[in-house]
Amino acid sequence: MGTSMLPTIWPGDVLQIESKPRAELAIGDVVLVKREKSVVIHRLVKSGGPQWITRGDAMPQDDPPVAASDVLGRVSQVERCNRATEPKKRVLPVQRVLAWVLCRWQTCRNVALRTHALRRERSLRQAETMTLGRGRSQAG
Repeated sequence: MGTSMLPTIWPGDVLQIESKPRAELAIGDVVLVKREKSVVIHRLVKSGGPQWITRGDAMPQDDPPVAASDVLGRVSQVERCNRATEPKKRVLPVQRVLAWVLCRWQTCRNVALRTHALRRERSLRQAETMTLGRGRSQAG
């Protein structure tokens, strides 16, 4: 629900998490991490040893270290607007710039979030219309 992983993950995206042995997780994976009384989705930036480090793509600094056992799984799929993609291990330079802007300027972040919400709403309406249209043609 947060914005720390913008522009990789947006509010409303549906994430598929797969349990992976820690030995199979790699730097750059987007992971589910247990933190105190909650869980977060952030990118793995340092692994190995007893403490692992994660960071949100739109965050200026690393998260506090977590125990390797607190890394619960890897995001294997991000579904947005009826399209599923696998998160990339590297953040592209243009995404880094966008993340930096969204992290530092609340006005830009608010405009981006509103625009995304409108696009998402329109996409959901189109999918609903297509589904209803298919149902009518099959019934008739």
